[in-house]
Amino acid sequence: MFEEATWHQDLRSPEDPRVQPWRAWWPATTQSSDNAKSSVLLGTSTGGIPAWIEWAFDNTKPWEKPWIHWPLSWSPAYYGEAAVAPPVRHDATFISAWLEEKSPDAISKFDPFRTTSIIQFYKERPGREAEKPYACRVPVSSASQSQSNFDGEWSQVVLTDVRGHEDLFTLDQDGFEWLQHKSGIDVLSASFDVHAYMQEAKDMLRQTYNCKEVFIFDYVQRSPDSSDRRAGFSDVTRRVHCDQSPRSGIGRIKLHMGDRAEELLKGRCRIFSVWRPLLPVIEMYPLMACSFTTVSPEELLPIDVVYPHYAEESMEIRNSAAHKWYYKSSMTVDDLMIIKLYDSKLEDNTAFCAPHGSWRDPNARSDAPHRRSIELRCILFG
Repeated sequence: MFEEATWHQDLRSPEDPRVQPWRAWWPATTQSSDNAKSSVLLGTSTGGIPAWIEWAFDNTKPWEKPWIHWPLSWSPAYYGEAAVAPPVRHDATFISAWLEEKSPDAISKFDPFRTTSIIQFYKERPGREAEKPYACRVPVSSASQSQSNFDGEWSQVVLTDVRGHEDLFTLDQDGFEWLQHKSGIDVLSASFDVHAYMQEAKDMLRQTYNCKEVFIFDYVQRSPDSSDRRAGFSDVTRRVHCDQSPRSGIGRIKLHMGDRAEELLKGRCRIFSVWRPLLPVIEMYPLMACSFTTVSPEELLPIDVVYPHYAEESMEIRNSAAHKWYYKSSMTVDDLMIIKLYDSKLEDNTAFCAPHGSWRDPNARSDAPHRRSIELRCILFG
């Protein structure tokens, strides 16, 4: 059964009535339900039945992602390859001008270190204005189709280092926070036990956030290094984004929790990304996030992200001079960054997401080791 995030409703998720081009080739078979629209795969150029049609989702192993290994006839250029990224530098003049225009935030009284970088935001692709943006993880079925239909554009931003003042930022206000947590798992080992680490993380999240239940539906190990990529790591994410739209958060819960979902959704439900370095110290491609308090709804653009079994909705980010970006310098294996991906709580201007992504630090050593990190995507109930 092919599931779709857009079957669900949330006041914070506006409808996009534009055409969805990926429906021309996916799902692979005609569907019939009250919610689904008929769609047929147009055909493929491969011999036999392609792996992406034969594969079946197993919710006991929701983190399995075979599409990472399937041979795709495309390059994810919309994430912005490092080879074409503009150079970065510490731009003191730009920082001074930025500070003059900005109202002070709570951290400003501590005169924190700030630097600059060039990061990538959403850009509409000419000629695709009538289409809802999408990124398809399933190979397209003909040369006339596109794996995605939007682009990215680079902009210079100011980033503020929170080190020493992490307690000024909270999940419900900003959409992110930092924790100190020494893992009982040797995360630097070549034989790093990811599944033991996930169980440890469940226990930590239940205790820290006083929730009744935690379900981990995904983990991603990241590195820009080609040898790590061949070993199953994903690349670092080079464009800012939010992983879920609010209605996609509901869709994730229903996808994984089945018959229990309706009852669970009567209580508070949250989805977190739990990010940890897999290096003694991170210098290359550290993680940054934008405070939810500085983001307007019109700057969050829903896009379809199409997997073999599920079409979720993430959000691309339009750049704005109002945004305030933060990071913690020199994160170690004992540092966690928690980023909120979804929250069912509607009251009190509670943050339900935080735009985030990796960035190039102009102050990092040129010979710094390639970043290695792991992120868990976790649903917290209660």
